[in-house]
Amino acid sequence: MIIDLDLPLLLVDINDRFLSSSINTNEYIFFRIQLDSGVYPDNIYYSAAILYKFNVVATKEFFFTDFRFKPWDLYDNFDSSDSEISIRVIF
Repeated sequence: MIIDLDLPLLLVDINDRFLSSSINTNEYIFFRIQLDSGVYPDNIYYSAAILYKFNVVATKEFFFTDFRFKPWDLYDNFDSSDSEISIRVIF
């Protein structure tokens, strides 16, 4: 096991519209990863976890700093009374 304690800062840019209003579950959500300078992003892969009702319901790996997905493509068992999701991005 290798543990790296000197990880670069990870910033995720996402359109404010996705944070403040409802979207359709088959609508694309776009986000962009920004890393500290001096970090070569091609050597890193990223993962996004979709949380629904505080449980991880889907994960997606991606290899680029720009990423988009449709929530419906990753999880489709939403309750009509509660369809709020959270997204956590890690590398």
